[in-house]
Amino acid sequence: MKTTYVILLVVVLFSCNKQKAEPVSLKPNNAMLKIMDDFIKENACEGCIYELYIDKVEPHTYTSILYAGKQSLTAEENFNNQQIAINTTKTTNGTVFKIYTGIEYYFTKGSNIPGKVLKIKQYDDTKNAILIVKDSFGKLTTTKQSFAYPFMPLPRPDISVKDIIMTKDSVK
Repeated sequence: MKTTYVILLVVVLFSCNKQKAEPVSLKPNNAMLKIMDDFIKENACEGCIYELYIDKVEPHTYTSILYAGKQSLTAEENFNNQQIAINTTKTTNGTVFKIYTGIEYYFTKGSNIPGKVLKIKQYDDTKNAILIVKDSFGKLTTTKQSFAYPFMPLPRPDISVKDIIMTKDSVK
């Protein structure tokens, strides 16, 4: 009888043990990996955040933004909507890119969303790097931009953030 209780106790203990799932890092295809590796080489930055924003524009057309900077390109939006990147990917040298696709608004990873007050700095396009990657039917083209915002039409031609941000001197 005691043996039955011991076996039952062992079964209950092992069945209640939850496995901790490791975060999954997505693996980019070879073409995107090469672009990401080149972006890192050109824009190596100590303490920078690296982000990849992917927007499916049409059935065979994608526009992606590779970003490197001291704060998230969408820091204020992420804070206001309590959203975080749902996935990540790594370059060949191990640099981690946070991946955003637009679904972050609707899904969370649980309780690891920062609740502290965020200090959002004025956007400074001299301290950030942006590369636009357009994929149409598998043909990738890249364009450097000084400013772009994810999931919106891309600016044409290349503009400076100073052209669109109002300052006290621009209001008359």
